[in-house]
Amino acid sequence: MAESTLLAVDTSTHWCSVALRREGKTYVQSQSVTGRHSTVLFEQLKQVFLESGTDIRGVDGVLYSAGPGSYTGLRVGASALKGLLFARPGVSFRSVSTLAAIAAGVRTAHEVTVHALIDARRRHAYHQMFRLREGRLQAVCEPAIRELSAIDPMIQQGHHVAGTGLSRLSPAALELAEVQPEADFSAEGLLRVYTMDPQGTFWRRDDIGSFEPDYMSGSTWNHAR
Repeated sequence: MAESTLLAVDTSTHWCSVALRREGKTYVQSQSVTGRHSTVLFEQLKQVFLESGTDIRGVDGVLYSAGPGSYTGLRVGASALKGLLFARPGVSFRSVSTLAAIAAGVRTAHEVTVHALIDARRRHAYHQMFRLREGRLQAVCEPAIRELSAIDPMIQQGHHVAGTGLSRLSPAALELAEVQPEADFSAEGLLRVYTMDPQGTFWRRDDIGSFEPDYMSGSTWNHAR
């Protein structure tokens, strides 16, 4: 992990976010966009480059949300990065689990259980449960598309829930949990996963030219009741 300037981009949900870490400082842009990823993403990139005093030529590592998530959002982000990095073959590219990034974005000094969710419409959500402790992230269960009625009983007193579509959980489950505001969601979670997970459990090296995110309709996803 020798990169001195890391750019992180997350377009997996209705939030569009960019984070850039340079010389120990992190610059973040995040906004709920709902279908305007292609317009907002380049505005955010321009802003973090302006604030950090660099540009794409100064970036030596890129992290991108691998999904699951919105087909349109993920496609826009992947296409934008392919264009930006076309003439930068030396830049390292890593794709990061969006669910892990959501969990890593929870700020706490204590050991906690985190339920990371992404709205999958109808009665379902992409869901994975994690343990967050001492700057490390551990998966408690496999990621899956689960019915909301199956997620509710998994949430216990003091658990944290984070992500999108949280209001669709039952009032009883939300009463038990510490609910992270959607406004806390940002690409900084990708940077935190990369720091917390030196073994690459939740991220992988990819070739930007052939990279394809895990779209919502991806057949590789496990469906669980």
